[in-house]
This record gives sequence, structure tokens and C-alpha cells, in this order.
Amino acid sequence: MMAPVMKLARSEARNAASSATSSGWPPRLRAVPPTRAGKRSAAPLPPDAAGWRFERFRFELGTEHPVYRALPQRLTQTQPPGAQYVRVPDLPAFLRQIGPVLERRLAQSVAVGHTGRLRLSFFRDGVLLRFRDGRLQAVEPCPHLEASEAAGPIGARFPDRTFLQLLAGSRSLDELEEGFGDCRADREEARVLLQALFPKRHSSIWPLS
Repeated sequence: MMAPVMKLARSEARNAASSATSSGWPPRLRAVPPTRAGKRSAAPLPPDAAGWRFERFRFELGTEHPVYRALPQRLTQTQPPGAQYVRVPDLPAFLRQIGPVLERRLAQSVAVGHTGRLRLSFFRDGVLLRFRDGRLQAVEPCPHLEASEAAGPIGARFPDRTFLQLLAGSRSLDELEEGFGDCRADREEARVLLQALFPKRHSSIWPLS
């Protein structure tokens, strides 16, 4: 999916400013997709653009894009990321799907080559991740009341859907523990694994509409 890199605003008759919003572009303005080399060309202007007077432009690339450091005085405003409404209908299946990503993150952390279990409780249900030599061997449902003899001790607890914020990278484990009293890592090993597997990531999410 291609996303526009900047939005423009122009003056209409009687100085009525018209700016682009998330609902769409000004008439006949568009972003040019990147080339194969990963570079963008300037957006072509429509034929009647000669009489337009552009007042401003802004980049909407989250808060951490390098363009804000390249032009700190000209781009003084950043757009903070909006709240994420995340739902995962089958969490074990999703974790298995992203297993290669989790393995790469583990290999780049202090827990490289880890062998063991990571049990996460969501107070009603939960998941159990099994690792061997740094590879994700299995992800299976694990009820909160599952006996520790079979599944091992609970490594971390996440009330409601707070784990999804960690999974999506919108909040770190420390931030979740600070904001939710019931969210905590019970075991040091679990804390190390969670910080390695699910680091906070700066994102700029664009709507599909």
C-alpha cells in the first residue's frame, strides 16, 4: 500500500484556506508512488495550478521520521500516532505466523539461543510459547488456571487486552506496568524475553479508506 508523504494547503478565492485532511487530498493533488530505487519524485500539479498560492505543507510521518531531524526549524510540528484499536481473533496462530520475526529478535538480544517456556496469563485464558535453541517450537493456548506442573509457572500477566499493545509495539512492558496495576512480569526470565520479543516500535499508521 502506497501512502502519501506530504500534504499541501492552498488558498481559494477570498482567502478561504483549503487543506488536505485524512479524508482526502485537495482537488487533483496526489502523492507519487516510489520508484524501484525507493526514491520519490515530485507530485505533478494539475494544469490550472499556475494561479494557486500554496501557504504551507506538512509531513505526516509519525514522530520519529528522519525528515523532522533534517529540517528541525522548518518542520516544527509532528503528528503523534493515534490510539490503536487492535484485535487478534486467534492469538496463538498469529504468534506462530510471526515466529520468524520473533526468532530474529531473540537472536539479536541477550537471550540468544534461549531454550525454555514463556507462559503468559490474560487472567481468563493465556498462551504458552516454547523455545528451543532460539527457535519457536510451539505456541498453544494455556488457561490461567492450568496447573504449573504441566505448563510451568506464569511468567507475566496482562489484564484484558493489554498484551495486544505490547504485541503491536505501541507500548513497552514498562509502560504497561506503569499504567495497569495488574500488568506485571512475575519472573525475571519472562521480562527479558518479553523485552526482546516485543520491543516498542515507532509507527505511522495510515487508514485504508
